[in-house]
Amino acid sequence: MLYLLVLLYLLVIVYKYELNGTPRGYYRLNMFFAYMILALVAGLRFRLGSDAYAYEYYINNTAVGIMDIDSGDVWDGFYQPGWVVLTSIAKSLGHYLYLQMFVSFVCIFSVYFFLKKNTNFPASSTLFFFISFYPYFSVEILRESLVISIFLVAMTVFKERKVLSFILCCASILFHKFAFFTILIYILLTFNFGLKRFVLFMSIIILASVYFKNPLSVITVLYSAIGTVNFDSYKLDGEMSVFGILLYISKIFLPLIAILYGYKRRHVISMYIPPRVFYIFCGLTSSIYIIRLISFPYVERLNNYFIIFVIAYSTTLIIIFLKKQTFYVRNCVFICIFFGAVIFNWLPLMKPNVDGLPGYAMYYPYSSYLNPSLDETRESLLYRRFGNTE
Repeated sequence: MLYLLVLLYLLVIVYKYELNGTPRGYYRLNMFFAYMILALVAGLRFRLGSDAYAYEYYINNTAVGIMDIDSGDVWDGFYQPGWVVLTSIAKSLGHYLYLQMFVSFVCIFSVYFFLKKNTNFPASSTLFFFISFYPYFSVEILRESLVISIFLVAMTVFKERKVLSFILCCASILFHKFAFFTILIYILLTFNFGLKRFVLFMSIIILASVYFKNPLSVITVLYSAIGTVNFDSYKLDGEMSVFGILLYISKIFLPLIAILYGYKRRHVISMYIPPRVFYIFCGLTSSIYIIRLISFPYVERLNNYFIIFVIAYSTTLIIIFLKKQTFYVRNCVFICIFFGAVIFNWLPLMKPNVDGLPGYAMYYPYSSYLNPSLDETRESLLYRRFGNTE
């Protein structure tokens, strides 16, 4: 019910201020309030998301307080140094909730900052972010979400402050092993790629990916230059159903359509959103899903860094197109797109995972520290994976 209320609130903001009007009056206040709700919903959640459960277990059973931490704990621990320090601070404060609240507010408001700076329609982009990525981003991948947030800020300041952008990309490595990929993206953006050169570049990457049968071993060797790491936990099930194949094909073509439409109307769109960066991110998203289909089942994890870019760019294109239509056509088409997005993103959550539970069991029903309650089915699943967090 709580998620539904947030969804309805975002819909009201979109309809009133962006789809059928212009940002004015209490628009900024409503947006800030909406993000406060999103941050609190994520920060106060109780027993939602397996990663969060694992981090709570780590703080309660392994982490040491910030006053007792030494260099061995920081550099030789299971997690990266920045995350070890954060967990030690939470340990000293006395509860995992402090860590969860801090990360949730940083992550959610970094999305707010990113959308506010990079699109004229942040409310619409927030709506589709909430539908497609918010549960996973705010509930499941706590540590990776923090890195994605740093990366969003780095890309937002990339044009004006390239040195700061590079420093932020480097700093993100302190929190998650996959963050080294952000530096590669930074380097890619510094090249003056045209659309044709970028397509050629990514085609070479895709073809090369077919050749390497075990890329994780290659990545592990490269990463070992800066630390010891085991990437085997990122392997996913390589088997895919017909529905899964169709889902991935859709994820390939939707960003490509956004690129082609945006490129065709780039002179108009540049008034609303910086196009070049978003071409690259939409292209990367499609390329990674292609690689997922033909070779590496675990490469899709990298798309966590790009999906917010695709959401912002695609949503901007949709709203620009709809605002040129009549009132009746504009609202009817938007309703169809909205329900299509809900079905496209939430239907896969109905599929049972390897434990026999549907995907939504990790996010719903919602429970918070203000009114903690345990879902026995979800709790038993988490207990089998991680043990008791107490």
